[in-house]
Amino acid sequence: MKNKIQVAHRPTRRKQLIFWSITALLVVLSYIQLDFDWNLFWAGVKKVPGIAASMMQFSWEVLPAVMDAMIMTLAIAAIGLTISALWALLLGFLIASNTAPSPMLKLIINSICIIIRTIPATIWVLLAVASAGFGATSAILGLALPTVAYLAKTFANQIESCGKDLKEAMTALGTSWVVSICRGFLPMCKTSLMAVVAFRFEMGVSESTVLGLVGCGGIGYMISRYIKAYKFGELTTCLVVVLIVMYTLELCTAQVRKTMRKNCNE
Repeated sequence: MKNKIQVAHRPTRRKQLIFWSITALLVVLSYIQLDFDWNLFWAGVKKVPGIAASMMQFSWEVLPAVMDAMIMTLAIAAIGLTISALWALLLGFLIASNTAPSPMLKLIINSICIIIRTIPATIWVLLAVASAGFGATSAILGLALPTVAYLAKTFANQIESCGKDLKEAMTALGTSWVVSICRGFLPMCKTSLMAVVAFRFEMGVSESTVLGLVGCGGIGYMISRYIKAYKFGELTTCLVVVLIVMYTLELCTAQVRKTMRKNCNE
């Protein structure tokens, strides 16, 4: 059998040319807008080996304090996720197409969630810091809104996967909306909802670590403090602890999701 000679599709080539031309134009415009300084860039690159060498150490003295800060970060993520999941569960049933009691209410809640999701979590935390001051409370408040908006949309998608047959069956039995949710939809989709919560907890810990840099406490605050003081040994200790905890959470949440999917399929 003779090998076929592939001939490029002319419209496809045209689209590719347009794509790469626009990409190149955006790169040039970005370079002009940033007023990029190559001398400063290479000066920073030359400092990388020295900084890396300074970080090749571990400070055992600060390990207890770092562990306490990491526990605080985990607590912030856990409390924030618990509060957010409870609110998001209610909102998820209100905006899911097969359980929404009112199209207008669904539209309003969806619009609010979209607006909240478009604003970065850092902005919400900064607003919380401005209203409640520095500390764990601000971190929980700042994480709550974007987490609720994210989970509400995700929960709604999981609820919609149950289909409309269950709603019609529950309605035929004369059950109320609350009973249909508690006795029908919730038992059916609780496994997938718990898998989403497990995944979101991992994301919440990561966000709590980053948001600690803006003064919300936890391990992120210690990282910010050590960076400003050029204490690279202490900084390495924080990064190693974060790495170990995040890797462990990744393994645990992946196993939880795998087990839940297996149970759901059975």
